[in-house]
Amino acid sequence: MPVPTGDDPVSAAIAVLMLPLVLWDLLKSLVAGIGAAARWATRPRAEAPPPQPPREWPKTRVVVTTCARHRRFRDRFVWVGLAASLGLAALWVWAVLETRRVMGTEDVGLATALLLTAVFASALGPLAFSVWYSFAGPVVVDRVTEHGVVLDRVRQAYLDATRPPADVSAPAAGTVTRRTRRR
Repeated sequence: MPVPTGDDPVSAAIAVLMLPLVLWDLLKSLVAGIGAAARWATRPRAEAPPPQPPREWPKTRVVVTTCARHRRFRDRFVWVGLAASLGLAALWVWAVLETRRVMGTEDVGLATALLLTAVFASALGPLAFSVWYSFAGPVVVDRVTEHGVVLDRVRQAYLDATRPPADVSAPAAGTVTRRTRRR
């Protein structure tokens, strides 16, 4: 039995029955769209808020600095991102050249694998890099309150590096100590 192409009597009867319903839905959609546009054009304008008196400057001052350790950490992400981008570009070039070489033959296994790898690496590579940066990235300021600064992503190793060794006793009150850090 051949597939109906739409010129048979059953399709014609269905089309005649459906035409008024389709036209009615089209008319309802047009009226709703015109009504939405008219409501948007005639909406009341928001009044300007009254001017606020000037506020005092906050007492907490935040100074953002970058030490050599954090600069090295940032540079690591920059270099890894650059290397990953170059690797992804090289993968795409290799995939396209391999696909062009085997086009028209039946030996397309490597070309298919390269193209799929390039597509998935293009989608998942930046996502993995973002996850790595957000979980292992630098310490960031979470919020600034009146009494201090709350940091986010501070790892235990970072806190351990700033703690005095366990065998050193606390200095007496009022004494000034100078501790040097070994590299």
